[in-house]
Parts: sequence; C-alpha cells; structure tokens
Amino acid sequence: MKKYYMLICFIVTIQTYCYSQVFTEAPTGTTFAENNIYSNFQKKTPMMQELFQKVRNSSDEIKYDVGSTLGSPFENEEYEKGKVIYNNEILGDYYYRFNAYNQEVELKKTLLPEEKMEALIKDPLVSLETNGDYYVYTSMLSKNQKIEEGYVKLFYSGDKYKLYERYFVKFKEGKPAENSMVNPIPSKFTTYKEYFYKDKNEDIIKEIPFKKSKFLKIFSNDDLIEIKELLKSKDYNLNDKEDLTDLYKSLEKRTDF
Repeated sequence: MKKYYMLICFIVTIQTYCYSQVFTEAPTGTTFAENNIYSNFQKKTPMMQELFQKVRNSSDEIKYDVGSTLGSPFENEEYEKGKVIYNNEILGDYYYRFNAYNQEVELKKTLLPEEKMEALIKDPLVSLETNGDYYVYTSMLSKNQKIEEGYVKLFYSGDKYKLYERYFVKFKEGKPAENSMVNPIPSKFTTYKEYFYKDKNEDIIKEIPFKKSKFLKIFSNDDLIEIKELLKSKDYNLNDKEDLTDLYKSLEKRTDF
C-alpha cells in the first residue's frame, strides 16, 4: 500500500508573559520554558521522535510520514475558536486544535494557509477556553494510583467539586504483509476518554471509576448517604459527561460543605 503523509505542524515561539491559572494547582517541580507562553520545549519519547520524523517538501511544509494509518491524532481535525487565558486575563483569540496523541494544543491566529502553527506551552498556569470549557495541563492520579501529566478539559466547576475530561490517543504501529495472500495491517490511532474530579480539599485531580462500587469509595463518610440515595434515584452512567455533571450538581445541592 502506498504511504501517505499526515500533516501535523508544531512548535516555536510567539511572545512573552508568564502565567497563573486558577483551575488546577501546578504540579511540583514545574519549570518554565524560557518565559514564552507559546514556546514548547517538551521532550518527546523515542516512539514520538520516530513517528514524527520531519520531512520538508518543495513548499517547505513540514510533514510526517506515518505510513498507511487509521484514525487521527487529533480530537478534531479542523481548527476551532478559543481564548488563551493567563490569571483570568484573556491574552487573545486563536484558532486551535488539540493533538491528543502528542498532548499539544496547536494554535494559529488566522486560518490563512501560509501562517505557521504554534503550540501552547505545556504548563498548568496557562489555559485555553473554548465553548465554556477549559483546557489545562496538569498532574492527575489515575485509578491505578499512577501520577501522570497531560491535558484535561474542565467542564464543571462547583462549590466543592470540579470535573474534567481527559481525551488521549494511543498509536499502534502496523505490520507489512507477510506474503501476497494476506493484507498488511495498517498503523492505527485509537482514542480514549477518562473523567476526573477534584475535591476542593485536595491538591490533585483523581480519576473517576465507572463502576459504582468503586465510585462510592472516593467519598467521605459524610457524603456517602447522599451519594447512595442519588445513585438509587437515577441510573447514572459514570462514564458519561452529562450524567456526571448532573450527579455532582445534585450532590452539591443536597450536601452542606
């Protein structure tokens, strides 16, 4: 099968500012890449280095040879409108798309094809607002009790709880056909979603288990009666954004903090 190229432009610099973001706390040991909000000097894994090997064509366009590939590294292929925010101050309107595989928010000031793309710095002190949600870069505790870093999208902010959606992509390399009787296996991007919560009394966001028996264990004894009654009142899907929003809103209404 013929190889094709996927266009994913990256990184460099725009301008100044250094930042503060109120939706998540900064991970311990966070460092700043030069004092430049739009610079991104994050290290890439060996797989990413190999996958995103740069190739320049006659028009000086950066492309990445990933072979015959299914799926996409992007949450949405098309650029959408968003606002870059620092410490409740809007720094500007941009077009963005989220590269979920590489965990980068790609930015352009216009949609002109000649404008080079840039990447928002991976730092919890900077956020991007879109349609009422906020992309933030933060540390998170998985259900396997592992601390990871990446982008999450804040979609609910209550008096006690905040809820986040994590959208990420994994890449599996394909295999060539062993002989003319079988087809080659294409490379594939596979998308995943996870949901996290943050208690106002805690410093890190934590993954929400989608099994109700495990979900109950994340609450204190003071909240257990309320949350059990709510789970009985409606068949909540704990792996659904709208159901989680409704559940936590109802919990906050029925609980004194």
